[in-house]
Amino acid sequence: MVLKDLAAEEAGVKDNDHFFVQWHGMAETSCLASDVFLSTGVQNCSIYDTDIPVRRLLTSFNRLTAGQGMKASTPREDVDCRLTAGTNVFGRYLNGVPQEKVCKTVADEKDVTGKFAHVEQKRASRENISLWTAVIEDAFPVSQVSPQLSTIFLVMVLSITAFYA
Repeated sequence: MVLKDLAAEEAGVKDNDHFFVQWHGMAETSCLASDVFLSTGVQNCSIYDTDIPVRRLLTSFNRLTAGQGMKASTPREDVDCRLTAGTNVFGRYLNGVPQEKVCKTVADEKDVTGKFAHVEQKRASRENISLWTAVIEDAFPVSQVSPQLSTIFLVMVLSITAFYA
């Protein structure tokens, strides 16, 4: 219920830097061109050319894993991957679909703001919490975010650490 309330509060505010991240694991046989697939709930469209959280995570991940044999992509880079979270009801809600319609209505690309970051990851990256900590710190330097947002990232990283421990 807390996430829904936060989403309801944030869904109408388009001029802040707040966003939500959902972390998922994907099969080694999914999205063969990607070790990590990042989306915002829609397929390949111009939102991926803008400075949204998904783009920042992509850039940081690829920079920090250069030479390690891992690659992150969005629907812009990996057009064959279909794990875009288009059926994710939380993503639909953040992408402007009214609450009463999220189960059956796809988000309209024109309403997508980038506040929903969906991360699909294969085993090598999802087992590497140190890598994801570095990616988050690189993509969203503390000097560029509010103390409140820094706290949210800390809680998220600690939650992930506890989950994988």
